[in-house]
Amino acid sequence: MKKFPYLSMALFALLWLAACSKPGDNFRFGPGYVGPLHGHTAPDKLQALFPDDSIGRPEKVTGIETQTTVRIFEKGTGKPLLQLNYRSQDDTLALWAVEILSARYHSEQGPGLQSSFAEWKKSYKPGRVETTLQHVVVFFPQLNATLSFGIDALADAAQHNPAVKPDVDAIKPGARAEALTVFLQK
Repeated sequence: MKKFPYLSMALFALLWLAACSKPGDNFRFGPGYVGPLHGHTAPDKLQALFPDDSIGRPEKVTGIETQTTVRIFEKGTGKPLLQLNYRSQDDTLALWAVEILSARYHSEQGPGLQSSFAEWKKSYKPGRVETTLQHVVVFFPQLNATLSFGIDALADAAQHNPAVKPDVDAIKPGARAEALTVFLQK
């Protein structure tokens, strides 16, 4: 007879948790997480976290350090959702960065991959800006994330003059990112 109060408390806790969880949380990201993923998410747990999606085969990429990448695809359409980047750490694989490949994901304050740079600036304070020959990368320290734009996202003066060091104001407000990466570990 004494088990009944514990059973009702457990049932109440489960109902409360279900009521508190918001739909769409699996497609939200912020500092240190992307949906259900965090820095300690092991590759063997991915199938349980993404039961309705397809998990790609892990691929080793060798460069300065060996990394393992895993892609997650939407079942049915085959559209890519995420690319997970693992690296060896203390004899285990640690998830250190997630590249968001789907417009379904959005930050805590709203912007996502398809948002304009003006929307990102309105929600988060951009950090430093770096350029390569074909890309502009903007760091967002508050999110521990980067947005990568094509070089054409820069205003003409900064785009065609390598002597000009572009800053946040040199990026066109309507520019849309080509890549969004959230770093889960520093």
